[in-house]
Amino acid sequence: DELDAVGKARAKNASQGGGHDEREQTLNALLTEMDGFDNSSGVIVMAATNRPETLDPALMRPGRFDRQISVETSDTPGREGILTVHAKKALLDPTVDLRNISRNTPGASGATLENVINEGALLAAREDADSITAEHLAEAIDRMSIGQKRSLFLSESQRTKIAYHESGHALATRLIGGRAVHKLTIRPYGSGALGFMAPEPEEDVLLHTKTELEDRIVSMLAGRAAEEVIYNIPSTGAGNDLEQATRIAKLMVKKLGMGENTGLMVTLPEEEGMFGLSGDETPEVKKEVNAILDKAMERAKTLLTEKKGALEAMKEALLERETLLKEDIEAIVAPYLDTPD
Repeated sequence: DELDAVGKARAKNASQGGGHDEREQTLNALLTEMDGFDNSSGVIVMAATNRPETLDPALMRPGRFDRQISVETSDTPGREGILTVHAKKALLDPTVDLRNISRNTPGASGATLENVINEGALLAAREDADSITAEHLAEAIDRMSIGQKRSLFLSESQRTKIAYHESGHALATRLIGGRAVHKLTIRPYGSGALGFMAPEPEEDVLLHTKTELEDRIVSMLAGRAAEEVIYNIPSTGAGNDLEQATRIAKLMVKKLGMGENTGLMVTLPEEEGMFGLSGDETPEVKKEVNAILDKAMERAKTLLTEKKGALEAMKEALLERETLLKEDIEAIVAPYLDTPD
């Protein structure tokens, strides 16, 4: 495992730190030993790495590691099977639906799924519960994705601003993106989150249309938009939202040929900066990215202005209960699905 620890590409010359260090000597010894195998030895050498692009080319030559198997994260049935294996050693409540848990963990690795069961067991033990319930596992998933709940004193004005912000995310996700919202809360989580909105997970979608990506950006910017609609001034609470929205907009322009004026030409890997998509952009790319973000922001503000009644209703419900689940959110949104406020 972790072949890149000893198989990282060797430096071309001594001035780059190569030639005689211990790691390169280990790699040279490994290459020499692998050259010693013949067809009658009956030995298959296997290795694993998460960073194949950093490996020395000599490792991939015929007779060495010349077959590559890409192991992707599991789909929904696969995740259910992994959860079933790990759940055998835990006392689950009979009402727990592992298929539902697998739907709520798209992209999760086997280790993450095992940790969900373990974390659920710890939560049940702390409550001195007889078994692990679906609520314990749901809380475990939240901890895996955004961290633990925090005890943090917030003034009523701050709680109100956070409630408007998260309500904006939820309404845009539901009314523009068409996705149900699984959970909405203004309880602080993790190292910096003062609340969060969790949309209903998608069914292992591998392809997204331009419209879907634009709708997702609207949802990300809707928290900031809600602040501007209500207070006419933004706050620092949208920092992470802006980062995610900008990343998707850059991806659309630089990698997917979805810009209006930049054409189909994309940034090739060898043209990227040290940090990939965050490398230097041309003025045309910057203008196109800003146009995507500005358009999404206007859509979010228009929606929340038209549905201000829904925004106020969801804000009040959040201030009263702190956490809203899917059925609560659907009940609030239902009157506003078809007609403007």
